[in-house]
Amino acid sequence: MRHIALNHAHNFRDLGGYPTSDGGQTRQGVVYRADALCRLDDADRQTLAALGLCAVFDLRDEREVRDDGPDQLGDGVRVIALPTNLVNRQMFQQLMLRPNRFRMSQLYTGNFTERATYHATLFRHLLDPANRPAVIHCTAGKDRTGIAVALLLRLAGVADKDILADYAATARYMDPIAAAQRAKMRRLPLQLHEAVLAEMLSAREETLQILLDHLDERFGSVEAYLAQGGLTSAEIDDLQACLVEPASEAGHLLL
Repeated sequence: MRHIALNHAHNFRDLGGYPTSDGGQTRQGVVYRADALCRLDDADRQTLAALGLCAVFDLRDEREVRDDGPDQLGDGVRVIALPTNLVNRQMFQQLMLRPNRFRMSQLYTGNFTERATYHATLFRHLLDPANRPAVIHCTAGKDRTGIAVALLLRLAGVADKDILADYAATARYMDPIAAAQRAKMRRLPLQLHEAVLAEMLSAREETLQILLDHLDERFGSVEAYLAQGGLTSAEIDDLQACLVEPASEAGHLLL
């Protein structure tokens, strides 16, 4: 995992370099993950231009785009809007009845089955060579992006310990703007309990582990989950091929 330092985005990382179960590694410079890309300056755009990005998958919902602004990657980068939220207002209000027991994993697993089609659609876009290299992002690059990335890394054959570490790294990279994130969440229409705020800003490995366990128990594999969402076996094979550099090609791991 390689972190790319930017002035106005903090969680931009390459998914390449993780060892895979077949002895290879995830390809470098193919898929990136990030937080919001709506405040980039010229220096940031120059840094990202060197990556040769073709597409950005923006997972933010319409309100977030309206309030924070559209992506600012410059000409030549296709913006593919795939707005989503982990939970609807009614479900969230129900969870808020017991704020001290609230866990992000409840949001992750709550409608995971229903989101299979969404994830399949996202990954089908990624299969288009015209969309690679690509970056997947939401607002913090933690929850919606974190789940999508975990599914991709699982599909690539990356060990869970590395998937969990990749997820948890968000806490380190987003720490400089944690206070701003907290203030923004306090402005939401719902009055959030302090315990809920702390939980929503966290990125603990055990949160994602609960989702991975749910995936295994409910579907048996990430391939089966994506198949339920509509990906064909050929598409799944092609996605794995674009994510994984075989052992015969893999060089030194990117650390």
